[in-house]
Amino acid sequence: MISIVEGMSAQAHTSLTGLGCNGNAITVGFALILGAGNEALGWLTALAALGSVFQVVAALLAARFPTRRPFVIATSAIARVVWPLCGAIPFLVADKRLGIAIFLVLWGLSNALLSVAGNLWVSWMADLCPPGVRGRYFARRNLFSGVLSVGAALTVSPLLDRFFGGVPRAGETAAEAALQARGFLLVFSIAGAFGLLCALLLGKQAEPEPRPRTETVSFRSLLEPFRDRGFWPVLLFMAVFWTANGLASPFWAVFQLEELRLDYTYVNGLFVLLAGIMTVVGLSFWGRLTDRLGNRPVIALVLVLICMHPLYYVFASSPSRWPLMLLDAGSSGLAWSGYNMAVFNLVLALAPTAKREIYYAAYAAVLGTCMAVSSVLSGRIAGSL
Repeated sequence: MISIVEGMSAQAHTSLTGLGCNGNAITVGFALILGAGNEALGWLTALAALGSVFQVVAALLAARFPTRRPFVIATSAIARVVWPLCGAIPFLVADKRLGIAIFLVLWGLSNALLSVAGNLWVSWMADLCPPGVRGRYFARRNLFSGVLSVGAALTVSPLLDRFFGGVPRAGETAAEAALQARGFLLVFSIAGAFGLLCALLLGKQAEPEPRPRTETVSFRSLLEPFRDRGFWPVLLFMAVFWTANGLASPFWAVFQLEELRLDYTYVNGLFVLLAGIMTVVGLSFWGRLTDRLGNRPVIALVLVLICMHPLYYVFASSPSRWPLMLLDAGSSGLAWSGYNMAVFNLVLALAPTAKREIYYAAYAAVLGTCMAVSSVLSGRIAGSL
């Protein structure tokens, strides 16, 4: 029960800040208040993606720390509790360029620390939860966490729209901008409280003796997945696929907020709800299909859906065509649920049993690096057009 409540609190924090999911409409809205341009938005996505590279750091630390709990508590608490400070930036820093720079530093640090904590937390939970009940337990945990995540989004988004000025628009007065900033300070303070609750709950959670390791993890051993020719196709696919994704990732939510002139209630509320419903539907469907066909065919099928998503934005050429975003949200929930499940299973299936953490760290490092580089490049291209 402790871990279920902790998971719900963590998902509430993610819903309020975008931390751990490459950002959301609230993250983008706050960056716009700070004066973020295209290049800064590119860095916003890039730094979130680079956080996954720190899975490598976690793989090294897992072999060196006799107990994981203190390190998980410290890193995850810093990552989550720092958010009230982020919300205070508009009131403490008058220079907008300095303000967005400070936010990007805190954003990158939070994502990196949460990535390290997440990797060690998975190892901790694998030792704590018996294999015979692991599937049912985490299905229940994810269900409760998902419900609270959607509930938080549906609560906070209308709050920002109705009482704190909504999405930043061109030509706003200083008073309107200050009202929006106060809304984000409130939201991020609530998120910080959820982050503190997570730390307290993790402190009450038991940690069994970690499984003995047959070898020491070193920097040299981290190169093993890159020397494994059987793993090369996966790494190459990750590099190409996430380089392509990084080109547009900084601007999906920005397009909805600015070009289609939608509110947080739609972008971070209704669309999140629809995507969540389709994710639940998709997990059941893709799970059965994966058992029947395997991981690679399912990845190929979901790629057909994923490659259609940019077309919705091409045809949404005016605010009146915003219903196309409903198709995007529903299709995204369906497609990405299958992709994440099948790719995760494929990586674990190809990795030697004793080295799964190392192989998953290599996968995450390639994904994060390629997406980060293309996101920064995308921001510079958009800034020059």
